[in-house]
Amino acid sequence: MHQRLREIEVLIISAQDLKMRAYAVVYVQKGVHVAKTHVDEHGGTNPAWNEVVKVRFKEDSPESDVMAALNVDIYAHRHVREKPVGSARVLLRRFERPTRKLEWWDGGEILGGRDELAGGAWLACSRDVLKLKLGEF
Repeated sequence: MHQRLREIEVLIISAQDLKMRAYAVVYVQKGVHVAKTHVDEHGGTNPAWNEVVKVRFKEDSPESDVMAALNVDIYAHRHVREKPVGSARVLLRRFERPTRKLEWWDGGEILGGRDELAGGAWLACSRDVLKLKLGEF
């Protein structure tokens, strides 16, 4: 059976105080998918990538493994051997929130997606604003 995958986009911006050409490796599960940035040839001690990478991982990872994390490893680019010089790890559980899809609330007055954990919205607008915006185009 083929395991379903999820995908997230991650913006890798920069690093500081490195003394080499560097790149970032981003993954949740190395055996599933690994994404890499380009090597910054011009950043000097403060490499800047400003690059969006897409990372795929098994769909049930955050639910089945409380330690599932987004990993960012920084490597020095060398001619002989790549050298790890830093890393960061963010648990995926921090981003898992129960939500409801975009729908009409309050008797059809508000269109929005609900954040079921905090009770707010991830996007919402009133019927009047929606009419105004649609009429402007």
